[in-house]
Amino acid sequence: MSHIFSPFFRDAFCAGLLISLTFGLLGIFVVLRRVVFIGMTVAQVASAGTAFAFFLGGALAAYIPFLGSEYWHHWGDIVCSALFTLAAVFVIARTSGSNIVPSDATVGLAFSAAWALGILFV
Repeated sequence: MSHIFSPFFRDAFCAGLLISLTFGLLGIFVVLRRVVFIGMTVAQVASAGTAFAFFLGGALAAYIPFLGSEYWHHWGDIVCSALFTLAAVFVIARTSGSNIVPSDATVGLAFSAAWALGILFV
């Protein structure tokens, strides 16, 4: 019973409580904007970024010395994943406000493109 009062459990409980409150409020916003598919799309874009980092590290490491370095093996997938995700979120945010293409269609198109790129890079 003493493990319940440990600092690790206390910190994990506080983090879980903060995350649940934050995402509970953001979830209402997402449902009202009718972009409930955005979470899956962002995850798929991040996996496409990771696949791109592995492609760069494996296929092009012989031609570009930096891609074969120890730094790239540790941080390259995180950097590529973050860049892909930020670029996709920016594109989705810029195109969702237009009257030409609905926001759910933009999210679906981004998901399909990320899925195809992820398979292409692997």
